[in-house]
Amino acid sequence: MKATDMKGEPAIILLVEDDPAHAEIVRRNFVNFRMANRLMHVPDGQQALDYLFRRGNFRTRTSHPGPT
Repeated sequence: MKATDMKGEPAIILLVEDDPAHAEIVRRNFVNFRMANRLMHVPDGQQALDYLFRRGNFRTRTSHPGPT
């Protein structure tokens, strides 16, 4: 199962979760259910905004592609 973007590529999902254990549970479920989607994790809302607006450590989209 996968969500796709308009090009048929697996969607990139941005997970904003401050508890590393909870983020790991989500990641493991993606693996266990063979989700083709790429999961990008940030620990807080500020980093999520930086990611979405390509600021700070997330300036390059080659290493930090945007969610779809």
